[in-house]
Amino acid sequence: QLSVQIGNAAVTGPIKVTVGSIDSNIDQIFTVRSGGIYFADESVVGPGTGTHADPWKLIDNFYDYAVAGDTLYIRAGVYSGTYGYSSGSGILVMRQGFTNDGTQAQPIAYLGYHGEIVLFSSTGPTGNTYGVRGYLGTPTDRAPDWHVFANLSFFSYNGCVSAGGTTTSADGWRII
Repeated sequence: QLSVQIGNAAVTGPIKVTVGSIDSNIDQIFTVRSGGIYFADESVVGPGTGTHADPWKLIDNFYDYAVAGDTLYIRAGVYSGTYGYSSGSGILVMRQGFTNDGTQAQPIAYLGYHGEIVLFSSTGPTGNTYGVRGYLGTPTDRAPDWHVFANLSFFSYNGCVSAGGTTTSADGWRII
């Protein structure tokens, strides 16, 4: 396992790892894409600014800012509230018009912080019944497209993911 931190001057191009004078992954391309990187940690005291040093307390702040290509790293903890569209009976609730679309080339990503356990836990049949939900309150509603969810754990009453309904669904959701 290898972790790297790139600087602001990083560019798209080949990446090569050399260990004991042996090159590996010589044909791999590292892609730099636009988009902001934000952080949330429910254990912090203040509202925060979304940076690594001053994470947002609420994941909801990301909904206000997220555009195609943005990434939210969520720090360890048990998250049991409703984040996003509050009428959607889920923990992470996505609704088109409330949560922006990503694109195929630049999805919006919600990632558990590397090496930490992030658990979204529902409160049972009268509370949040889904982990991630694309809210569809009416036949014309649709969940936002091109979102990635990775390194997150969900414990929920009805199911972990509800990405669509009877007339529409979310395109390009990836659950990793």
